[in-house]
Amino acid sequence: MIFTKDDLDPTTVQTIHCSTCSTCLVLELSKFEQIIEDIEIKIEQLPILICPSCDKKYLPQETRLFLKWVVKEGKKKSETKFYSPKHSLDKRYNFCENVNFLYEATDYNYIPGLMRPWNDGALTPVFFKKTVLQKFLSDDDYTVTLGSNTYGTIYHPHGYISFGINRNRKVIAWLKDLDKLPIEEQHYFRSFNVKSDHDICSQFYDAQIEVKWPVHSQERLLLMKKEEFEKGCKQYFQLKISRYSDDIDEILEKIQRPVLWNEKNVMFVINSLNKITTESFNSIRIKEEIKKLDSNFKTNGLGSLKLLQKLIQLKFPELNAEEIMKPFFVLNDFRLVLDHRIDNPKKILDSCYRRMGISENKNLETLYDALFKEITDSFTQLNGKFS
Repeated sequence: MIFTKDDLDPTTVQTIHCSTCSTCLVLELSKFEQIIEDIEIKIEQLPILICPSCDKKYLPQETRLFLKWVVKEGKKKSETKFYSPKHSLDKRYNFCENVNFLYEATDYNYIPGLMRPWNDGALTPVFFKKTVLQKFLSDDDYTVTLGSNTYGTIYHPHGYISFGINRNRKVIAWLKDLDKLPIEEQHYFRSFNVKSDHDICSQFYDAQIEVKWPVHSQERLLLMKKEEFEKGCKQYFQLKISRYSDDIDEILEKIQRPVLWNEKNVMFVINSLNKITTESFNSIRIKEEIKKLDSNFKTNGLGSLKLLQKLIQLKFPELNAEEIMKPFFVLNDFRLVLDHRIDNPKKILDSCYRRMGISENKNLETLYDALFKEITDSFTQLNGKFS
């Protein structure tokens, strides 16, 4: 790619997003060959931002400044060629000096928005295996919250530290935040530390650098839609559609996106979701409501989901009650599979994928996401009848 004069202009502010498709860019050390103002410049590894969606390339502001310096020096010395095997930084900052974290100054200097001259190196991203979170997820002294799918916070006895999860499922934390941790915690993080993949894309970056607060997580959105449904039933039909146990607050706190996609962690959330949906629907009140609308319908032996499906058919005959209730039945089956409470779990799991329309990438995460989306959509359809 040949960069234009505007592409090379160091006064133009470069963002992390592609101007063509808005995808978050990735920093790469790429080969650069171009004649700029009659000077042939060849650099084997130059920091360049690349769009992983449309492959468009951009020059970070610091790269533009460097190329401007190359041209200026070349003219001063009457040179027509410039060659360099690599242009990047190998620098350590005054943070975590007793723990030799793997990080790259190139990220800090060339990824848009990270440089802070008054606090040099503070926002250097440090990358970790996702399993670094396992300790904090399992130890009662810690709490891990996800404000969105790729932005979270670890609350520990000494304070808290925010983190992101990038597209390669690496955990990202700022070097300055790691520096605030006790030395033993720094060493723990260091044991999961990996080399930078130069991909900062996450809602963590959006919130902390671009001050774009993340949209509600799909878990939070589902709970909001469910609450709206409960209020609608109460307001329009004087129907208390749900009943909860005393530990509802604890259950709600558990409905957060898993960080590690194994059966144990997914089951933890799915069980909680099932408790505030399938198990919380008020069968007694739903039966009473059905009897008002169809006194001949036999409710004996029907579970809460079948009862709610019938109520929807009677209240809103224009809606496809079976389709609306489908994800709730899948949720219940998925829970039984994860809990190992069912014969032939593979057959039931395959049925869950099929009913959710998943034919490729069959794994716990895709099924989880499909369930949350479709249950949210079901509540949204029902809520539409209250407006």
